[in-house]
Amino acid sequence: MKFKAVLLDLVGTTVKEKPNTIIGAFERAFKDNNVDVDDAFLKAHRGRGKKEIVESLAETRGIPENVTLKIYDDFRQNIENGISGFSPAAGASEVFSYIKNLHIKLGLGTGLPRGIFDLMLKKLGWDSAVFDYVGIAEEVGTGRPDPGMIIQMMERLNINNPDEFLKVGDTVADIREGKNAGVKTAVILAGTQDNGLLKKEEPDYILASLEDIKSILI
Repeated sequence: MKFKAVLLDLVGTTVKEKPNTIIGAFERAFKDNNVDVDDAFLKAHRGRGKKEIVESLAETRGIPENVTLKIYDDFRQNIENGISGFSPAAGASEVFSYIKNLHIKLGLGTGLPRGIFDLMLKKLGWDSAVFDYVGIAEEVGTGRPDPGMIIQMMERLNINNPDEFLKVGDTVADIREGKNAGVKTAVILAGTQDNGLLKKEEPDYILASLEDIKSILI
């Protein structure tokens, strides 16, 4: 299989986080605004746009808009304060170079807002120019499992055959995003979600690490 483009997820796939960094940021934001939230809910929704997660819970709880906005703002601030908890996944830079050397278009997608994304890349020492496409769920207007980022990347890079496109992530939402776009999917068993749940989604490839992607690109 010769792929022409690969879209990699950010946190959990190309970026490691100290345990409970993302979920902890959510928990503190909700708690500081007197809203109870279940860990299982947050873990089940990993991979989705972060604003969508807050809004979906707020809708089911009838939380006022001003409180919803405050929760999301607090979440973003918590992530900024905890930016030191993120580091590159093993071999990430080498994988980026490997993909580019094969003349495959390289994309990076995230459910985090642009400001946090830019801050994270600066912390990691990554140059956004390395990527042929950057997808920010809020800017696309929809988050995973909606395939908006994949569709946008395919359109911008003139990729017409979905079989030539590979989505790589570490959550159920990533796999479903790829399937909803009709492209090939690979999941990394990074511990973000239960391995059994990920395998049940039947991705095209199951990887133990990001570095294993090299074996399916040639």
